[in-house]
Amino acid sequence: MYRWLLVVVFLCIWTKSAYGDDTSPDVSTFTLDALVEALAENNDIKIMYPETLKSLTLQSSGFNAETISYAELLTVLNVHNYAMYKEGEIYVVKGKKYMRSSSIPLYTDGEKYSPSEIITKAIYTKNVCVSTLIPMLRPLVPQHAHFAGSNAVGAILITDIFSNIQRIESIIVDIDSRTKKQKKCAGKDRIVVSSKKT
Repeated sequence: MYRWLLVVVFLCIWTKSAYGDDTSPDVSTFTLDALVEALAENNDIKIMYPETLKSLTLQSSGFNAETISYAELLTVLNVHNYAMYKEGEIYVVKGKKYMRSSSIPLYTDGEKYSPSEIITKAIYTKNVCVSTLIPMLRPLVPQHAHFAGSNAVGAILITDIFSNIQRIESIIVDIDSRTKKQKKCAGKDRIVVSSKKT
């Protein structure tokens, strides 16, 4: 009986040392509004954000909330279904479901964008009909994004995070380059809309 007790104690000690303690000093806890406030203070900018950010408590490992960068904050907001964009001199934080009706900036050639930055971009095709692409690509675009196209113009308009727009565009370019010129597109003068309402 005494030996079994020693074995149990040994296993408990070994398990704790092997898998570590849950209260590791590397794990930091903070609220989402604290991150927004830290970025505003460190960069001397004005940010408007909803009160709901105060109720979001986050845990992170190897992350310094006090020196958060703009790109890092965009990523954190994106994970929690929020986005931030600039309106004049003020940065605005909103839920992603409101992004389609917001004044999201248009893509500009040569401009650098963070992977989680929300932008709007027109992607043009030369060969393939837009109405062929929309059903194929719609599942790759989240519900909050705007995704529509026109056969007459030969363009798809998308509002989403930059990294996903890059992915969609690379697929379109690849398909377009492998397709022979489609002269007749179904509903050529019709706009193909594929935005899902949340």
